[in-house]
Amino acid sequence: MAALGPLLVRHGAPRLAHQVVSSSDEELERRLRSPLWGPPVLWAVLRAMPGRIARGSSLEAVVEWRVHTQRGRTLVRRLHVDAAGGRLTRAGAGDPPPDLVLELSDADLLRLAVGQRSVTWLVLRGRLRLEGSKVLAARLLLVVQPPPVPSALHGRRAPR
Repeated sequence: MAALGPLLVRHGAPRLAHQVVSSSDEELERRLRSPLWGPPVLWAVLRAMPGRIARGSSLEAVVEWRVHTQRGRTLVRRLHVDAAGGRLTRAGAGDPPPDLVLELSDADLLRLAVGQRSVTWLVLRGRLRLEGSKVLAARLLLVVQPPPVPSALHGRRAPR
């Protein structure tokens, strides 16, 4: 099953994006409960998470993502953001505790990854919880760029 993750990143992103966008919340939650669909898809998205970062800011922080799955688990991904150096890497054991914690469901993470939801939309509806500095969260949004995932929105804009 672990071998499916890299395959999704390379070849299945457009299909995955279409499945996420075309699914109702209930359908997406049902898919995520499936052991053959949920874990490989979440693994692929979390593996692609470092994404890109805009250079030139003095922002440096450790950010932790907590993703609550439909199967009752919580996946944790810690990233070290160094905007001055243009680096966004996985945080290691030697890194300090997180400056910011972002918490959301697996379904919301997928909708965010394919561009169907925005961070602002999720925060305003209480579906993305922030622990830590709200100013840091706002600055982070300005420098972190999501990994390129082919959009299934076909020209439609994500809700703001």
